[in-house]
Amino acid sequence: MINIGRGEAIQVRDLVWRLAAVAGFRGEVREDSAPSARSAAVPWQLADTTLARNLLGWEPRRSVDEALRELWGTTVGDR
Repeated sequence: MINIGRGEAIQVRDLVWRLAAVAGFRGEVREDSAPSARSAAVPWQLADTTLARNLLGWEPRRSVDEALRELWGTTVGDR
């Protein structure tokens, strides 16, 4: 398996806020309940891209915000 990602740790909470901003969401993001045991154990994610770099010469080209904008645009269509 080869991981593809930015290779930088990002808190999931931060990712949610950034995606909400990209989507133009102006509402409230609430965390009313305790996270599941699995979620509580993994507050952030990091893709180790060493293998992709070594085998394929691959390097990330987009920032997290650029990738979120692209994801949002392909998910709901550019408006």
